[in-house]
Amino acid sequence: MPSDETQAEASGCSIDGSVHFVKELGAEIGVDFFNRMRFSYRDDRGAIHTVGREEFKLLYAQGQLTNDSIVFDPS
Repeated sequence: MPSDETQAEASGCSIDGSVHFVKELGAEIGVDFFNRMRFSYRDDRGAIHTVGREEFKLLYAQGQLTNDSIVFDPS
């Protein structure tokens, strides 16, 4: 049985299973990986924070986030 999509395309069932797993994981840890209006970033102490778009913009404007800040893209 192929182990990746280079051998066979993902089926609707396998994609549904993956989405279900990610949603369950997010529910367990309190993160909505599918909400594109939330942004996660790592602060200078290594802690990860998740904020809404407006707060993210404000943090950037205040200099608390910079072009060098680590930002996660869950898509």
